[in-house]
Amino acid sequence: MYFGDYIKTCRTRFGLTQQDLVELLFEFHPVFHGLDTVTLSRWERNITSPNIERQRYFIEAMQQFDETVFPAFDAIDMDAVEDAIFEKGIQRVIGKHKTYILDLPSNIIESRAIHITELHHLDDPNPAIHIAYTFFKKVTNNHANIPFNTFKRWVLHPSSRFWIATYYQQFFGMLLSLRLKEEPFEALLNLRKKEHTITADDFAKEDEEGYEYPLTFLGYTEQAASLLFLRYYRYLMNAQAYTAGVGCFPKRREGAKLVHTLGLSPYKSVQNTQLCTCRANMPNVLLNRYILTMIFKASNRT
Repeated sequence: MYFGDYIKTCRTRFGLTQQDLVELLFEFHPVFHGLDTVTLSRWERNITSPNIERQRYFIEAMQQFDETVFPAFDAIDMDAVEDAIFEKGIQRVIGKHKTYILDLPSNIIESRAIHITELHHLDDPNPAIHIAYTFFKKVTNNHANIPFNTFKRWVLHPSSRFWIATYYQQFFGMLLSLRLKEEPFEALLNLRKKEHTITADDFAKEDEEGYEYPLTFLGYTEQAASLLFLRYYRYLMNAQAYTAGVGCFPKRREGAKLVHTLGLSPYKSVQNTQLCTCRANMPNVLLNRYILTMIFKASNRT
């Protein structure tokens, strides 16, 4: 979907004429001062496209008609977005910050053979859990003191989200996120609580407000990494009504660069180190420029 298609979808869904929308946007934010129906029509026909700043403010303006962070999200064909990522990879999203993406040449990989599956849908999740645990311990330099059985309970909890990337049925990447209640989430982000103390009581139910805590990520190729991140954001968008925010504790300095690029900001620093927790509320997670670039194909020309 081009952003112009999204504009037209929102306008018609919310019963606005082009003149109505121009006036609404003019009143909503100064960035739209000077906008007229001629320019709006060119946007809707994808002759030109609003820049990223205008895209975000347009989405925010539409929130008054749809009590979600990303109104009319159901109109976006996310399968088509995934198809586009097969061709483009994640380069425009995370740039050179690819510490957690192994350097496998993309031209030897058949991208269409990469599949993303939730762990809960696997017949035998144990091999993937063992790989995830080994990687997690390696990234944390064995300082986490998290027994395998504890890690496994986290992964298998109904509120957890664990996506596996496979390539011809071989492990090719993963993304694990825990859904936590506010109190333990805040304690983790403020460094009052250690990860190894997370218990079943700390998890939020799927139908109650919770906070996402991404725990570990790995992609063997740019395409696999891109699809894992996009699948995670698809989940966040669908769960936005009862998800208050996202936060994590990158285990390496490069990881902090990655989560910052994806909308999270440094929060609390670890004393005498360059590590820190990172967090963001849902608008900053779902409407950051990198995600908008992934979702909408049109280049930003005006």
